[in-house]
Amino acid sequence: MSMKKNIRILFVLIISLITMKNATGQNNQWSATDKFRNCMTSMQSTNNELTRFNYALSYFLTEHSTTIQLQDACHYLYSDQKKYELGIASYINIIDKDHFFSIYDDKLEMIKYLCDYSYQQNRFYEFRGELTFNSTQKELDEFLVGKN
Repeated sequence: MSMKKNIRILFVLIISLITMKNATGQNNQWSATDKFRNCMTSMQSTNNELTRFNYALSYFLTEHSTTIQLQDACHYLYSDQKKYELGIASYINIIDKDHFFSIYDDKLEMIKYLCDYSYQQNRFYEFRGELTFNSTQKELDEFLVGKN
């Protein structure tokens, strides 16, 4: 075989391997998204908090995930203790650890600050859903009652 033919075969082989590697990576990404979607669907399908917690714990202990995904899962847990336990257990697999602080309701202080300078203080109850913990939601309620 000629050198030119060997180079062509090698070039085609390299392009094929790169294409195959990219396709495999995309399939892994889609698989992780599907696993999270399945976890959320399972959590939504039951009213039992312990079952919801176990679904979430199973997912976050085995999959790399983001703080946004953890916040989404915490939304379906009622108990602050369970949210806290899930956060602690999940930390090892969180890929954006620099955003982990957002799980712990740092938004409350910002909401209070904005409320002090707003002309529509009565609308600040709408921010309750943005807070992860029930205790923080209660603190916001108390703050807003004090404003009225």
